[in-house]
Amino acid sequence: MGKPSDTLPVLIELARPGMGPNEAPVAAAKVNYNGVSVVHTATLRAEMAAMNAVVGLEASSDAAVDPDTLVSFPAASKMAILVTNERLVSWGIGITGKPQKVMGSVPGRAIVRVEHGAVTFGPLVRIVLKSGAVVDLEVLKGDDVDLFVAALRALIPAE
Repeated sequence: MGKPSDTLPVLIELARPGMGPNEAPVAAAKVNYNGVSVVHTATLRAEMAAMNAVVGLEASSDAAVDPDTLVSFPAASKMAILVTNERLVSWGIGITGKPQKVMGSVPGRAIVRVEHGAVTFGPLVRIVLKSGAVVDLEVLKGDDVDLFVAALRALIPAE
């Protein structure tokens, strides 16, 4: 990926084929994954409701579960994350420092809170998901952490 400032253009190019018609890239950062808390355990009923939502079937009244409560965070020890106006997409970073493999995505509606602080090694971004997962990411030097945090916060649905 070259310099850290090259993160956004590289990820936009990688993501372009899978982006929706109204989806637009907003920010990107390279991060170290600092872990995630335990998520809520999904029941079979909740998993079926989520699958029904994915394939467009109506959920029965006894299985009406918000599928966003089942979203997990796609992680690797080192990642490049693209934030669009709809979701975040993560790639695992290889030894060369380039994105190697798409790890997955998180829809914005599954995010409930984004916190920003600092740890010994640099800026820390904490993402809290509806699933109960609390994900800690250390943003690497050279990427605009304020823009990254603002883009993540913009994904949170208004209440």
